[in-house]
Amino acid sequence: MSDVQAIMAVMRDKFDSEAAQDLDATLQFNLNDGGEFFAIIKQATIDVVEGKQDDPTVILMMESDTLSDILEGQADGMTCFMTGQLQVEGDMMLAGQITELFPA
Repeated sequence: MSDVQAIMAVMRDKFDSEAAQDLDATLQFNLNDGGEFFAIIKQATIDVVEGKQDDPTVILMMESDTLSDILEGQADGMTCFMTGQLQVEGDMMLAGQITELFPA
């Protein structure tokens, strides 16, 4: 299993449907060290797909280790953003909800 596939599996497992009750969004994850995938969140469900989405709500760019650390609660997304480890294009408010949508 690749790093991308492992991260995608963690995201599926950690997804908090209650935190996504009113959310209809697509999050694109571009990993600087290789790999792209996106998460479609709609009606409190998630579908995580390898590849690139044409019109995502937000694009998050980082190393795979940074994303793993955020998902495991070992790093704070806001701190990663402020220190340049995480770059965001699009809906900044949605990007700030990552730890709520995928609690450690």
